[in-house]
Amino acid sequence: MLRILNTALLILVVSYATVAQPEWLRTDSLTYSLYMGQDWKNLLLVTRKSLHDGVDFYYLRVRAGMAAYNLKNYRLAARHFGKAYSWNSTDEFTNYWYYYALLMGSRSDEADKLASVFADDYLSRMLIKPKPLVNTILAESQLTINSGYDNLLSESITSDYSYMAFRNVLKQQFYKGIGIDHRVNHRLFLYHGFSHLGVKRMQMFGRVLAPRIDYQHESNTSQFQYYLQGRYIIQSGWSFTTAFTVLWGTSESNFITFTNSGVPWLSKYTFKIGDLFFNASVAKELVWLRPKLSVTYGNINGYQQLQAGGQLMIYPMGNSNFYLSSDFFMHNDESADDLKAVFNQKIGLKTGPLWLITEGAVGTMKNFAASDGYVIYNMSESIRNLFGLAVYIPFMKYRFDVMARYQWVNKQGTTFDYLNPSEFQEQTYTFSDNNFLISLRWHL
Repeated sequence: MLRILNTALLILVVSYATVAQPEWLRTDSLTYSLYMGQDWKNLLLVTRKSLHDGVDFYYLRVRAGMAAYNLKNYRLAARHFGKAYSWNSTDEFTNYWYYYALLMGSRSDEADKLASVFADDYLSRMLIKPKPLVNTILAESQLTINSGYDNLLSESITSDYSYMAFRNVLKQQFYKGIGIDHRVNHRLFLYHGFSHLGVKRMQMFGRVLAPRIDYQHESNTSQFQYYLQGRYIIQSGWSFTTAFTVLWGTSESNFITFTNSGVPWLSKYTFKIGDLFFNASVAKELVWLRPKLSVTYGNINGYQQLQAGGQLMIYPMGNSNFYLSSDFFMHNDESADDLKAVFNQKIGLKTGPLWLITEGAVGTMKNFAASDGYVIYNMSESIRNLFGLAVYIPFMKYRFDVMARYQWVNKQGTTFDYLNPSEFQEQTYTFSDNNFLISLRWHL
């Protein structure tokens, strides 16, 4: 009986081999021929059909990876080389091209993770520079100018029976920041950002009742921010990011009171800034997509904030030379009655040696966090929409890069018209900002 079973098993194995092996051999022969002839497009077509038919092997993936890389489909190349790497992590040829496919496909953290296990001798022979503990150093500055400042100051803010009217008009902002990105181990990367924001405003006071008041007084805000972001590479393109943001500083404010004899008196008040934000997100790297989900919780000006949303990055050409980035958030602000929605769209296009990046955003951005908590909108105005254009230029073989960005921002402010010392009504006004940012980044 045992002999009969062994014979039957042998017949099944031979039968399977005679069916499967010819298809495997034909695919191997055809893809090798296409590879040697550098017929990259047809090689990818044959690979796609082979994988659909369930025929998959190491050299098929390596050849497909080279085909995609030469067609500049770096993210597709990374998928094929990644599969080959999972089968054989010691092949120097595969390791080299897998590393550069990740790097060129905008997956630099994964490229650094891969290179961290390469031997020093291999790095030297392949001219791959070992990554230092500190990866990049960033310095940036932004100037914001209210284009309607003079017109707003010339407007009358009082009604016919104003006990006191008040408006706080933004004049300009000056931001400056530095950042350091470094590696903790082969999976964990940290970014530290420290910045200062100086804000100049003109406070307007108006009163039509006796004693009549038409007075303006300049005030200043000095705000500091520390931002800590951790990026953890999981596996198979998955990554987890968490961030913590703390803001502190002082904001000057003034108000007018009256003495017992009715003489107006300007009093100064200093508001202490103490805002916190926490962010967590998870993302998955695919060939043509990078979906991301995130949640943010914080406290701004004493009001709790909760944001939930997602980002979808699309690479229509299968590489990073052209991409679309769409962000959508739902925002629960304790100081507002309704949920607020914010949508942001970016388009990046590489033209020769430089990148052009356009962006637009709509929604109510007040007490709001963007860019994983890196940008906090905690000022008294609400941003209604913005549009921007950035130019990114690399130098010194991508060792140093410069980004210049212009943003036009439409904002809504509030005028407070007091009917008596305790009752007031709000009136909104709009204006626009012009933002000019310059960013310098060194890659060590």
